[in-house]
Amino acid sequence: MKKYSVTMTLLILIILLSIYYAFFKNNEVEVNIEKSKFFVQQRFKNIDLEEIPLNLKIDVEKILKDTETIELKKEWSSELDFDISMKPFFDLDNLYLVTLDKIVAYKKNNFHALWKKQFTSKIIHFNFLDKNKIILGDDSLHFYTINKKTGKTIWYSRFSDMKLPALNQNLNPIFISNLEDQRLNNSVLIVPQKNSLNIINVENGKLISKIQLDSEILYISDYDLFNNSLYVFTKSTLIKFKLENSRIKPII
Repeated sequence: MKKYSVTMTLLILIILLSIYYAFFKNNEVEVNIEKSKFFVQQRFKNIDLEEIPLNLKIDVEKILKDTETIELKKEWSSELDFDISMKPFFDLDNLYLVTLDKIVAYKKNNFHALWKKQFTSKIIHFNFLDKNKIILGDDSLHFYTINKKTGKTIWYSRFSDMKLPALNQNLNPIFISNLEDQRLNNSVLIVPQKNSLNIINVENGKLISKIQLDSEILYISDYDLFNNSLYVFTKSTLIKFKLENSRIKPII
């Protein structure tokens, strides 16, 4: 009987050890693997490419250039029955267009209209706040805070002694860092021209690619990191361009 109890105790200990290993040790192993991967990635990022020994006979810039092609591709376009008066704005899921005294919200993936809201004066300021809110300012010095999911007004007020500056609406170059978009080997600059969008390598100033448009560009959004996209308005058409990165096998 005593021998049987000892055997049972050993079996229970073995089972408990197995359970511990299955549920905890495996997790520890996975955590350590992830830590190691992160450490290697960080060490690789900190390598100075210019210090790589010359006897390796590797042209690093050539490899980076030959293995990456960055271009803008049209994902969708939609004809609008109104002109917009500010650059397109976006959050994680939705796109917001301002047309003088009105805002229209759409789903980004399919451009399905969600809501629209009319105001009494021309909107000259737009910004996102926390807790699903948007703040607006019009040229009559009214401030509005609205719910960005529904368009309902939360509060509004008028400050007659203030001057409200409009947002910069120029077609400024858009800088995209490879720290933000880690698909990129090098940071890039997207330079809008009258009828084209040009992608330039920030490291060497060379033109990577160019896309020609049929109409003049009037407004362009900031870079949408959530979708790797830009929203461009030309006359009465809104176009979503996806920044794509295609890689080819390097020849060493």
